[in-house]
Amino acid sequence: MKRLISIEDCEYYSHLLKLIENFNLSNEYKWLLSDVEAYPMDKTLDVKLAYSDYIICSNKQLLEWLRKDDFQWIWGVLSLFKSEVSEKEILEHELPRIGDEHPRSHLFDDNKPIIQHPLAILELDADDSTFLAISSKEDKFIEIFKKLYPKSRPNF
Repeated sequence: MKRLISIEDCEYYSHLLKLIENFNLSNEYKWLLSDVEAYPMDKTLDVKLAYSDYIICSNKQLLEWLRKDDFQWIWGVLSLFKSEVSEKEILEHELPRIGDEHPRSHLFDDNKPIIQHPLAILELDADDSTFLAISSKEDKFIEIFKKLYPKSRPNF
């Protein structure tokens, strides 16, 4: 497992469309969105994010939302799963967290990349204008991240 953190590549890290498009994922994947604070223009999605502890969606659905409105993520954790992992299996584990009221030791423990959800193959930790981190069990995602964020590094 590897981790990269970008803190110097851009002014804002709150727009994720380009990164997720570059992952070039098939329909074999789904996302768990947890501990999200975001304000999409789509009022239905805005309410869903505001009043839900989590959202599980297909990669296709996430891309549709982002293509419609590459909205700002104040913070949030996006965990990626293969489609065969059921919603029940996902919810048997604690939801990943990043917001201000949650400790982020998984990000600050040097040289110890950690994906909070044990069944996920990658995790994105987005924190507005501060940073974007990726932890992944698959090198291909790390390589894509590094191309888009060339100043990224394994530790803060």
